[in-house]
Amino acid sequence: MRSRSSLVYALALALAAPAASVGCGRSPDKQGPERVGTLSAALATTGSDGATYTFPDSAYFTLFNGTWNGGFPLNGAETVRTQKLPVGSYTLGIVFPEGPMVLVRTIDGVTSNVPAEWTDPQPVTFEILQDQTTPVVLHFHVEGLGDVTFANGTLELSVDVIKTQVTMPGSLFEVGTVNPDSVTFADPAADYAPELAATIGTDYQQALIFAPTAGWTPVGFGGVCMDATVSSAIGSGVDDGFSRRVLELQDGIGEVCIYDYGASDFMTFYAYRSGPAPIGQQSFLPASYNFQITMSGSIGDVFDGTTLKQSLLETGMSVVGGNFMHYVTDPADFSIMTSLSGVFTGTFQLAP
Repeated sequence: MRSRSSLVYALALALAAPAASVGCGRSPDKQGPERVGTLSAALATTGSDGATYTFPDSAYFTLFNGTWNGGFPLNGAETVRTQKLPVGSYTLGIVFPEGPMVLVRTIDGVTSNVPAEWTDPQPVTFEILQDQTTPVVLHFHVEGLGDVTFANGTLELSVDVIKTQVTMPGSLFEVGTVNPDSVTFADPAADYAPELAATIGTDYQQALIFAPTAGWTPVGFGGVCMDATVSSAIGSGVDDGFSRRVLELQDGIGEVCIYDYGASDFMTFYAYRSGPAPIGQQSFLPASYNFQITMSGSIGDVFDGTTLKQSLLETGMSVVGGNFMHYVTDPADFSIMTSLSGVFTGTFQLAP
């Protein structure tokens, strides 16, 4: 199977043409009614998951029959696009001029572009016959979605999207705002105190991306947990004390848990790293230390004690009533050198 990038490149070379109505070269409308068929393509459909799927606004079909070539856009308010064509043999392509192949997925009012791979052998050819229907099925592959079909008209174009069942996500991440309500230092005169200072009542942006190392495992109290490592720890983008605290957890180990609390389930993040401070912090944290972050908050109804609804978490769930804690401790006696606590609001999401 070709990678998505190589497939897009091949299409760009073989199928590039102006996005316009059919009519480059000899016009099909001049062939006479007895020699003209009709191409009718569905532009929108409802998938088995209840979502609506369409092509992006800039996408268009290209057609070539050896005598003339042309194309027509796939956007517009209508759900079906119809075009007269002369009878004969055709080569069909789809062009995505703005970048990689995508389908536009809309569910519960949320619209997103879903990366797709066109898996049909190239070129795609078909015949238009007088007063007959020619079925053509175009196959795309995406991850994390169900089957969807585009089908309508004399030329029946459909998209078969194969869903890859993923029980363990490729990554888990949270992104949001922390507003500190407490910042403490065991020694306010220590070198690290001004470097790790944060202003109470100020919003700080941060994000943690976790890479799972094992699947979901049931735990007591009606929960499931997953072991993970911190693949990316991102601060506000400013070299401030709060961002330095977040960066200390880069490459740490951790755990993500979700607990069934009825209509308002509860999630927790835990990340821990023991060792030297990150580069840039070793001047005021010269030895080895224990760094820790814990986060928690309500995320809505995603777990009933038996089924974890990863399909909901894939679209992202808001975290409300969240808490954030950060610690730096001395590994010799586990005494807390500095701590920060605050209110967390943001989004928790899984990715295939």
